[in-house]
Amino acid sequence: MDGSQNYTAKARYAETMVLYENNFFNLTKYLSSLQYTDNSCDALDSITLEFDMNVVNSIGGFKPEKGKDLDVHIIMRNWYVNGKDEDYHCGNFVIDEISITGSPKVMTVKGISQPVDSELKDRQRSKAWTKVTLRQLVEEIQGKYNMPNLFFNCKNITIDKIEQTNETDLSFLQSVCKKYGVCMKCYKSGFVLYDEEGYEARDIYNYYGEYPSNAVSGSNEGFTDWTTHEIQPDYNWTSSLQGLYTGAELRYKNPKKKKETITVKVGTPEKVLYINEQVKDQSEAERVAKSRLNEKNKNTTIITFKPTVFDYGLFSTYNIEIRNCGMCDGKYFVDRVDVSLDNGGLTQNVTARKIIQRV
Repeated sequence: MDGSQNYTAKARYAETMVLYENNFFNLTKYLSSLQYTDNSCDALDSITLEFDMNVVNSIGGFKPEKGKDLDVHIIMRNWYVNGKDEDYHCGNFVIDEISITGSPKVMTVKGISQPVDSELKDRQRSKAWTKVTLRQLVEEIQGKYNMPNLFFNCKNITIDKIEQTNETDLSFLQSVCKKYGVCMKCYKSGFVLYDEEGYEARDIYNYYGEYPSNAVSGSNEGFTDWTTHEIQPDYNWTSSLQGLYTGAELRYKNPKKKKETITVKVGTPEKVLYINEQVKDQSEAERVAKSRLNEKNKNTTIITFKPTVFDYGLFSTYNIEIRNCGMCDGKYFVDRVDVSLDNGGLTQNVTARKIIQRV
């Protein structure tokens, strides 16, 4: 290129593409807004699309129906590099609710990350298992709903006896996983189970923080080795002693063996979390006590922030580092990412908890 020629910057913008009924649709000019929530554990991921009813009939072939599959992508044009596109995959959802309100008339389409058979989260069931592993339990339940995929990245715990009593399969699996310190995510095609402590030990995905105080506006001065994504100044950081325990004590008396009481203590005695929960032996009692204690303590320090420029590679379960924010600095685990696309542009709100030493 001739050095005298001007460099033309292309505008950064985002488009919404969906795969529906085996056809791709560009919904960009029809959408009023898109809201997507990516959760790290327990809660289902969700998406909400809002349309102006005056233009809905113009979307040839796109007639959303409950129970149908919706695969949603946000295509980011010229996001970091001129002429280069990035694909942010929100995920694969089942449409579970459609509503119309007025005036003005708006159609809202909501989807969640579950199989087409909604009985997973709606129908209450009862069943008892003995000598079953966590993996066997998950595989048996997902087999009911034709969910072919299982990502099992945790210890395969053997459970002596467990009962599902008037619980949905989804809530039952969530409670079992939480008892043993395992995180679970549900997708349309299967489950992801992972060891949260193991994930917290992984490397940093990226760095986020305020621009350095010695940065000079309009120049590169002060940005030596600056590899951090800038965050908007309205971030919120909270650190609380409430719910922070130094130790836990679990006691369980087996009603069938009146003379047998299982007792285990973990941590230190300054502030103790007392637990009464069914366990089969000392080993399981220690695992459950540690799990409950870590669950209580993990959310004591929380930060929420918006990257100045949408980071298409950032998702829940990632580790990040906050820097150049004073006492907020440190390593964090991303619990939730909320994505919004509307007339104000494409933004993401990140909720992360500071990673602390576990027992």
